Amino acid sequence: MTDTTETLCGIVDCKRYPLAELGFRAQCKSELDRSGVLTLESFLVDGAIDTIRDEGLEHQHLAYFTSDSHNIYLKP
Repeated sequence: MTDTTETLCGIVDCKRYPLAELGFRAQCKSELDRSGVLTLESFLVDGAIDTIRDEGLEHQHLAYFTSDSHNIYLKP
């Protein structure tokens, strides 16, 4: 396991979602192509969301903000 993989597995449940395996990635792409959405339940390990939130709060002053309102297709 590489340092990058070990770091990633500290955030992502790599046992449940083996991202380094080509077969798993192909299966995910197939589902995305078929249905247009891919849901990975419990993708993040316990505590990861808290860590991500805390990091976001710490760096929120660096974020770009606009009050424009639109959907994911950039339409009002």
